[in-house]
Amino acid sequence: MSGQAQLTGALQDSIPFIAITILWLIIIAVVYSIFMLVWPDIPGAEPWIYLGVYLIPVIGFIGHTLQQAMKAS
Repeated sequence: MSGQAQLTGALQDSIPFIAITILWLIIIAVVYSIFMLVWPDIPGAEPWIYLGVYLIPVIGFIGHTLQQAMKAS
């Protein structure tokens, strides 16, 4: 199998993963943005507290994305 055929095959195999990743990032951004806009104010809460709530899921998602990318290579 030639190098170009291998590259084409790898790109075709990665398209579903890339599409799902992009779709998931859009969903996360939309849902979290809406939630941040309608979340009631908590006295004394600063913006970093609200964003800290979502930091762990985002780190997990990035870790999963990197794991899948490394597995594919």
